[in-house]
Amino acid sequence: MDKSVQHSIRIRAKPSAVWAALLDPTKIARWTGGAHVESTWHRGGAISFTGTLHGQPYQDRGTVLACEAERLLRYNHWSALSRLPDSEDTRTLITLTLQPDGDETDLEVCHDNLASYAAFGHARFFWRTALQDLKRNSASRLHSAVYGWSVRDRRGNCVRPA
Repeated sequence: MDKSVQHSIRIRAKPSAVWAALLDPTKIARWTGGAHVESTWHRGGAISFTGTLHGQPYQDRGTVLACEAERLLRYNHWSALSRLPDSEDTRTLITLTLQPDGDETDLEVCHDNLASYAAFGHARFFWRTALQDLKRNSASRLHSAVYGWSVRDRRGNCVRPA
């Protein structure tokens, strides 16, 4: 079984703000459930993902395959949760593509080479949630800078202070 997950989202922020949210470790943690990510983000460079999931520590790894500033990030990813040995064949492939549209950015994620229905279900849930969190964290900066908004409603949207 080789399943893929694709999601896209429009973010009210310029590609530079979205790109920063994809590469900066502090910002990554905000949309990945607290994962600590380390990488030089150079082609061929290693990536490490560490954190806790359901009370259990994890340490995933991958390799940067492409990194074109504000346009494309592609890397492979291996997780012990897959219960598969770490090899090029068992790593999933994650591609994030940014497309500017004025002061907004369309972000598409493709997560390929998912070896099981469990991995497919986890990836589908993760990216649906993560992209919404990424949107909230990226868009708020643009609205704060442009409109002076700094208050958020219950959904995390910026609103004008009363």
